[in-house]
Amino acid sequence: MQRRSFIKQSVLWTAGCAVGSRMPLWGSVSVTDEMKGTVLRSGELYKLFRDPQSIYRPFVRWWWNGDKVEADELKRELHILKDAGIGGVEINPVKFPGNDTDDLGKKSLPWLSDEWIDMLRVAFDEAKSLDMTCDLIVGSGWPFGAEFLTG
Repeated sequence: MQRRSFIKQSVLWTAGCAVGSRMPLWGSVSVTDEMKGTVLRSGELYKLFRDPQSIYRPFVRWWWNGDKVEADELKRELHILKDAGIGGVEINPVKFPGNDTDDLGKKSLPWLSDEWIDMLRVAFDEAKSLDMTCDLIVGSGWPFGAEFLTG
């Protein structure tokens, strides 16, 4: 490397470091000046960060495996999620191949049957009462529940 080239690059690098180290300070001063008497000054932003509304909290995918769901259990699980700081759920109903499974002694509710829709209402109503978002994936799970797939 040529001496002249080295000096130019060194000067540019040093100037870049100097400007970069000042940027956060300039940014905070301009934000403070712009926002006098607003959220930052009153501490509301800090309060919101410490205890955010449910729409700002994490969401989880809620698997309804085999569509084996019961009203009391749905409510219990939503309360557990709420207590853990979860802001919402996305229901993924999964139908397993074959209708004759009797896992855990729970019957599978046929997808979109009146009973299944009732359980969906239970989940939506309970989530609403807990100020949680409740969403539903379109369809009945992944292709592993499709009749055209064989062993």
